[in-house]
Amino acid sequence: MLLAAPSWVILEGERPEEPSELIRVAKEKRQTSQKGIVVLEEQDGKTRTVAGGRILAVIPALPEGEAKIEREEAVRAINLLLEAKNKAPSLEKPLQEQVEKWKELLDKMPNANDPEALARAEDAFARAVSAAIPGAYDPMEAYTPEQPEARISALEKLKKEFPARTAEIQQLLDPWEIELRNLREGRRKFEGRWLSSEEWERERGARESAAQEAFLKTIHPPDISPILIGQGTLLASLAAATVGIFFGISFLFHGILELMRRRAWWKGPAWILGGLLVVGLIGRGTGLALAHPEPLDTGSGGNASVLEELMWETVGQKKPFPRELQLRDMDLNEWCKKRLQPGALSLFEILVVKVEGWKIQFLDGGLILERAGRLLGYTVILRQELILQRNDKGEQIYRMEGSIGKMPLPPAVVFRSWSRWVEDVSRLAEFFSAPKGIRLEKFEKGRGTFSCP
Repeated sequence: MLLAAPSWVILEGERPEEPSELIRVAKEKRQTSQKGIVVLEEQDGKTRTVAGGRILAVIPALPEGEAKIEREEAVRAINLLLEAKNKAPSLEKPLQEQVEKWKELLDKMPNANDPEALARAEDAFARAVSAAIPGAYDPMEAYTPEQPEARISALEKLKKEFPARTAEIQQLLDPWEIELRNLREGRRKFEGRWLSSEEWERERGARESAAQEAFLKTIHPPDISPILIGQGTLLASLAAATVGIFFGISFLFHGILELMRRRAWWKGPAWILGGLLVVGLIGRGTGLALAHPEPLDTGSGGNASVLEELMWETVGQKKPFPRELQLRDMDLNEWCKKRLQPGALSLFEILVVKVEGWKIQFLDGGLILERAGRLLGYTVILRQELILQRNDKGEQIYRMEGSIGKMPLPPAVVFRSWSRWVEDVSRLAEFFSAPKGIRLEKFEKGRGTFSCP
């Protein structure tokens, strides 16, 4: 059919998942060289070549300028628009706008054939359709099989009630029948597209990966304790070192006086030796505390995604924590490096050694915990070793040692520092939704096994 007058043309999407398209056409003509091909010339002079089968409807456009139109033509245009709304639900809004414009034009025309009867009939049909299908078909919505079955049953009854409008009712039936057929074939809808089981799994995997990535960007573990060595401990140590140096220098000075004034050849050297010993011990202790021990041998190539995946499953998806979990120390260290952040210091915590990070090495029957801190731009390393042994009765006995730099620490200091670290670990376990009572069940070289009750 050739149209020289301006018209609206509804084109079906090239693929099933694509929505229909409404274009304003100045002319329509068929090519003679290719069967079934139509050339549409738009208002701006551009042309589009489409398959004739894609044209769902051709609707006259509103008359322009002083062009005259008969009432029958306006009624026909309205009916075409109403039918087009059923064929292309995605274009309901622009088509309804055209319907309202045609109705406005129709109201201004002479009432030759009782338009009220036509309006009443249209209103009755519209009410019956609304009762049969309360909502228009939404190609983006995923329906259950019961929903299209109910709509199809209601529309079939409507055919009997309005036999003259069977074709129009069938247009309403078509999308529901397609919906039900795809559901019965086991296909699933995703964003308006029908996917097979394999395609659905691929799509779900891609979307789950995107959701996981977005979640991991927004979620943050709780801050760890920011203090490696507290202000009180550090001030007490500095005070003790200062007093020791003061006494050492005093001993040296006293020994020199004994030699120079009193010629005390045995007392003078004794005082000097005592002063040198005190100063030497303090210097040796300071050197050992600031020395860096041998680096932990945890290997390279750690993968933080192991912990990231666990965080996504337990925190993001609310899945239960695994009853048994094996972690490599290199993976754990990589995650700590990437994720753990120390909390902020208070206003009065000025002279402290602030934590910079954790590092763990699993051994056969134990583990080594290393925490690095910063003091006046110098790195301080606190290292603790937990060793698991069994006595003659088979009972587990834990032994713990600790050092700062290369200087051994007294047990009280080691246990107090270890307790603070355990508190941080408990908060992290709670963040991962781990049940209470989780513990390190087994130590192996490079790997630790956690178990839950």
